[in-house]
Amino acid sequence: MGLTTYEAVCAEMKAREERGEFIRFKREDRPIEATTSRMLALEKANIQTLIEGRGGHSPIVEESTARQTIAEISAAQKVTLNDGQRDALKQMLVSHDRILGLQGGAGTGCLRA
Repeated sequence: MGLTTYEAVCAEMKAREERGEFIRFKREDRPIEATTSRMLALEKANIQTLIEGRGGHSPIVEESTARQTIAEISAAQKVTLNDGQRDALKQMLVSHDRILGLQGGAGTGCLRA
């Protein structure tokens, strides 16, 4: 690895942007960001997969038995879940969607759920 300067990095970013390698964009209340055409194509494909997978799958468990199933499994594994974790698990187990997103703050148990 070599040494560089802030100015050199900025000049390289600008040159790549001018060549079309980087695409700049700004989201609300965030600094300007950059991405590539390849990354945009991957994200578009992911969104398409999500759309196509909506509502077309059988749930893992039925809505009527989800809470009981979660209680039995967490007791058998000696795991204590909070209300938010139980709700997230229930949503995952009864969903008819192929892909689900789970979001939570650091240390709140997203990985455990």
